[in-house]
Amino acid sequence: MVKVLDKKTVKKDDSLFGLLAPYKIYVTYFRVLFSEKNKKVFLQLTDNPKNWDNYSKDYRILRRIELGSKKLFLKYLSPRHLLIVMGPLLGIKIPEQEVVINDQISEEIELYSLLMPDKYLNKIIQGLNKILNLNPKRKYKIIEEFFTKEQQKRSD
Repeated sequence: MVKVLDKKTVKKDDSLFGLLAPYKIYVTYFRVLFSEKNKKVFLQLTDNPKNWDNYSKDYRILRRIELGSKKLFLKYLSPRHLLIVMGPLLGIKIPEQEVVINDQISEEIELYSLLMPDKYLNKIIQGLNKILNLNPKRKYKIIEEFFTKEQQKRSD
């Protein structure tokens, strides 16, 4: 779902945070689920936590402290921005054949899940922390790349 910004309410600011201000409406929330019984790990991301799927009782949600992170959300970027620019594995170095992708991104809902063996838990944690710690300059570059790729798609 693309949100429309009112140009009259957005003030002109050429600083980096001023350039990011129109994208303040975008937020990506992350959740990592782990199952010792099934030996699987889920990485989920969404634009709204009410979209989280119900999960089996075998899975437990890993807390921020277990993940070594201060937060589990990313401002200024939607899941769609991350996926189009970083790819389906979000730049995490995992063999693609071992990952089950559940892509439910549409106009109504933005929910994306990766299911993989638990041996990749450390790589998931490292990749997630790398995403969560993006600096504002990198966030703005991702937004620019996203719009460039979207524009190319429309012209094709």
